[in-house]
Amino acid sequence: MARALNDAGIRRARRRRRALLGLALALPIAGCYRPPAQGSARALAVWHELERSAAQGPGGSAATDPAAIEGPRDAALDAERALALALERSPSVAADDAQADVADARIAAARQIRNPELRLTDARLDDLLAGRPTLDTALRVPVPRPGSRDAKIRGAEQGASAARAQGAEARRLLRVRVFALYARLAHLHADLDEVTRLAELAGQRRELIASRVDRAVATRLDLALAEVAAGEAQAELARVREQIAATEDEVRRLVLGGPEIALRVDPRELELRDLALDRGALIERALSERGALQGAQGKIGEATAAAYLARNAVWPWPTWMQAGYQVSPGSSSGAFAFGMAIDLPIFSWNRGEIRAADALVRQRELEERALVATIATEVDAAIARAGRTHERVVELDRSVLEPLDRAAEEAQRALEAGALDPLKMLEIEAHRGEARRQRLSALLDHRRAILELEAAVGGRVR
Repeated sequence: MARALNDAGIRRARRRRRALLGLALALPIAGCYRPPAQGSARALAVWHELERSAAQGPGGSAATDPAAIEGPRDAALDAERALALALERSPSVAADDAQADVADARIAAARQIRNPELRLTDARLDDLLAGRPTLDTALRVPVPRPGSRDAKIRGAEQGASAARAQGAEARRLLRVRVFALYARLAHLHADLDEVTRLAELAGQRRELIASRVDRAVATRLDLALAEVAAGEAQAELARVREQIAATEDEVRRLVLGGPEIALRVDPRELELRDLALDRGALIERALSERGALQGAQGKIGEATAAAYLARNAVWPWPTWMQAGYQVSPGSSSGAFAFGMAIDLPIFSWNRGEIRAADALVRQRELEERALVATIATEVDAAIARAGRTHERVVELDRSVLEPLDRAAEEAQRALEAGALDPLKMLEIEAHRGEARRQRLSALLDHRRAILELEAAVGGRVR
């Protein structure tokens, strides 16, 4: 009986040892670092995640058509809605926002005070065996240098400001890209109307010459040339339609949408507007609103904080202070001890870190000066281009379109009086169509110039 009980106790002890051994092995395994997956499988997973995100509406609900994405009132995307959707779904903008979040988190890290240490030392085995256990205990507290914590906080705040400015710059450039695409769509749709009209005129001319060939008042060479012109008009019509489709696809790629998303183009995108372009006011506005300049100033602040920390580190200063107590059977109330450690920077005599930090501050300041000059130059160039493109449209109206309109009116009266060949009237109308296409191209150039000016200024220009 006693032997059976002894065997049962041995088995229980073995089970406990196995369980403890398994737990001891499982804990390190559970705490092991697992690196993220890499390779094509990860890239495919990210792509599928992007596709799922594109299939979701702004609120996270499934969206299989533009109405579900943008609401039931209007299924088509105008420029403002497309910009909002592109900003919401853009992976690059999300990456910039994540970088700003990291920079904001560094501010909290800079505010954090270093933790104290509880040190347990000098536990001697011979004293423990002799029944006189002793243990030295010490509470060690780090001593920050004067101003170092504040400098780290200010540097982290300036770094966060620079990161947020980078995100603002990405949004600014995305806005210009979206509105430039919609301006191009407005131009192409208006150009499609003109090309369609020119193709109709080419078809009428071919039919008129064909009827004259039948009456032997025109040659077959004239008819062949008319057929070539009609074919060229149809080819131009197909080219413009292809450009419209390609531009619409580019907009859909920006909003991560499929072909089911319809786009609504405002013809007023190409309206000629008289703008009061005050050079001084626009440069001042650009210098106050451009995120790139705010980012450059944030980098100066970050570098200045690092230079302060480098200067601060060359002076002797206590790195830590501690209070200790020896715990033993015979310890008295006076068994306390105090200690400290002083950092003696005697080997940093060449001040290399300070010179490097000062050089970085100087570099950041020069970068700011260069950026200020660049922004002012961009505003000047954009103002000049907006003025030139405006004058080009006005000159086309004055010297080409208005005389052509008057000529068309005279030709119409002469045609009604029977004093004008219908072919000549068709040629005048075709000339007017080409002139209107020229004006549309000039309006597109003007709209692009205004968008470039808004990009240089950092906001809308009224």
